[in-house]
Amino acid sequence: MDKSLSNRLDDNSVENILVRLPVKSLVRFKSVSKTWESFIEEDSSFIESHLSLSKAHPQLVISRYNGKTVQLFSPKDGFQGGEAVHRVTLPWVLDENVPRPIHGLFCFIDESDTATRIYNLGTRQVTPWAQTAPVPLQWMSAFDVMKTPTYGFGFDPSTKTYKLVYVLEIPEDYFSTSSKLQLICQVLTVGRRGNQWRNIDEVPPVRLFESAGVYAKASIYWRNDGADSFTPPDKELIVAFDVGSEKFRVIQIPDFIVGPPEILEDCAKRDEKFTVTSIDGHVALIDRVDACVVKLWISDDDSSNVEKKMRTTNWSEETILLPCSFKEEKNLYVHPVQGTDEIVIQTRIQDDMQIPRGSVSLNIYNRRKKSFQMIDITGITPLLRYPYDYNVHCVNESLLPVEDAEKKPMV
Repeated sequence: MDKSLSNRLDDNSVENILVRLPVKSLVRFKSVSKTWESFIEEDSSFIESHLSLSKAHPQLVISRYNGKTVQLFSPKDGFQGGEAVHRVTLPWVLDENVPRPIHGLFCFIDESDTATRIYNLGTRQVTPWAQTAPVPLQWMSAFDVMKTPTYGFGFDPSTKTYKLVYVLEIPEDYFSTSSKLQLICQVLTVGRRGNQWRNIDEVPPVRLFESAGVYAKASIYWRNDGADSFTPPDKELIVAFDVGSEKFRVIQIPDFIVGPPEILEDCAKRDEKFTVTSIDGHVALIDRVDACVVKLWISDDDSSNVEKKMRTTNWSEETILLPCSFKEEKNLYVHPVQGTDEIVIQTRIQDDMQIPRGSVSLNIYNRRKKSFQMIDITGITPLLRYPYDYNVHCVNESLLPVEDAEKKPMV
């Protein structure tokens, strides 16, 4: 610690003060001295303690994408008079369906070039480009016979490493729409020197439905898909990827959750039936039963026995009764705030310039109290204009270093 400060405070006292400060302040304090800079950037014990305290106070961040610009807003800061708390300019057009951030780390995806960057929201550090390894042919050339690549961002608590998994479907015959698909699975370990993707022999046992998987308790989860976009699967499954062992396993969704078979025979209805999320560190399913009723099904799955390729789990049920203002035609998005009893519920009607701004809403639902509280987002001036789309993230600030990160922050 800095000698001038240690004349009045011992090192432990200084650390106890610093560990409670926001990342923005700590980034400024790195200029106090080389000792402070090294301590804030490299002391793993301090960084972990800071993250642990941050988890108790998750920050709600609203993002809006406009071409190559990401605007990030925070209700905690009163929306800064409608201005973005962070404005990030990217060198590519961002895919809006990015994985949920983990410990303050955002994973930005560029699907057109099958590449990614990891961005720390607090420190503004960003990894260099990481482009997927070469495949037999450029998959975009056969986009009409292939689905969008599937990916997931996760954390391995045993090694304290962050990984991005990427699943590509490559047709064996690029000139046949009925060609058999070859699955290629690649993994990138964040912070590994060179940020290189590596192929793994393990591939999903079934096709994956969602583009971005959901992380919970050391695993990444997706629903399964049918043989093609027009055929539902024979069984409703959840596919899990254990971040540590890099193995896939399958969880069967029980019939009492799935419901009558005729509901899922229509692919469009199946698409709307379930959303995968994570609650209390467990994978969960969300089913909007009707305009005012949402069912939560929370599993007890974990990755303790990844050798079992197929396993069943216990499921607990919760019912959320929505206010009358939640109309059926509104799209519903649920964002659980990990470590709390709160769920952020977002509604919006897409692609209609005639719909009034009031159709966009943001509410916090308390699972224990079964109560709703509306979040005032009228201060975000970009959301007052069409289109009314935005994403919601529940973020834990962190000082987690991203090795080989560019020193120049993204602005």
